[in-house]
Amino acid sequence: MTEATAWTGRIRDVRSWRVIFLVHWLLDENTCDLGGARRGGAVREIVDLCQEEDMGMCRRPAQSGMPEEACSNGDYCSSMVRR
Repeated sequence: MTEATAWTGRIRDVRSWRVIFLVHWLLDENTCDLGGARRGGAVREIVDLCQEEDMGMCRRPAQSGMPEEACSNGDYCSSMVRR
C-alpha cells in the first residue's frame, strides 16, 4: 500500500462536487455601473439557493461581448435578474 493510498482511506471529505459559475454582479452588485445596483451586495436569493443545494460558487471569468455588457445605461443588472 502506497502512502497516498493510506491517506485516501483516512480522509473524510464531504464536498458535493457541485459548482456553479456566476457573473460577477450576482456575487457583488457593487460592481455594477453607477445606478445599476438594486441591493448593497450579493443577490441573496442566488447565494441562498446555492448554499441550500451545497453548491460551490465561482466567479465566471469576464468576457467581452457578453449580454450583461450590452447595456451601457447603468441598468444592466436589474434587466438581467427578475425581481
